[in-house]
Amino acid sequence: MKIRARDRVKAGRRFMTLPLALILLVGLGAIGFLFGIREQDVPRPPVSWKNFLQIEEKTDAVLSFADEHSMRLIAEHRAIPLRDDPAEMAVELIGALLVGPRNGGRPTLPPGTRLRALYVAADNTAVVDFSQDLAGNHPGGVNAEILTIFSIVNTLTRNVPQIKRVKLLVEGAEIETLSGHVDCLRPFSLAPAWLEDGQS
Repeated sequence: MKIRARDRVKAGRRFMTLPLALILLVGLGAIGFLFGIREQDVPRPPVSWKNFLQIEEKTDAVLSFADEHSMRLIAEHRAIPLRDDPAEMAVELIGALLVGPRNGGRPTLPPGTRLRALYVAADNTAVVDFSQDLAGNHPGGVNAEILTIFSIVNTLTRNVPQIKRVKLLVEGAEIETLSGHVDCLRPFSLAPAWLEDGQS
């Protein structure tokens, strides 16, 4: 009788152990399944050294500044951020002009000048709106006026293929001239005569 009682206890233990083992296996399987789904379903961005290092792509732009005597335009090559949108690229170029030259030469935009707005119209004309300082702080003189205008025009038309002409505004309005010499009511195109050293 004692043997039978022990056998029954052992059998009962086996009976209880089996469901517990099954529950444990099912639980582990469910956890593995859930983690598998998460690993497969969560989108992961492609690994890119450019994104990892946050390197901004740049382009070699040709900027137009005045020479040391403010008599003609000279070219300065500068790496600036590359933008796909023509208007955004133009904003970067104007920003570089506002900073001024780094390799000699003189700035062509008067001190205090700010870019207020810029857009590229459907006819490939870049409309560039400056603060009052462009006219109010201009040094005057026909040559200085031409250098200011064509440093902007040549810089934009040479570096942004979508821009063929440039229209200048001051405080959102048309201006007749910057300092009384050059007609600014019309858009300006690239002026080969004012290209540095005959470059195109």
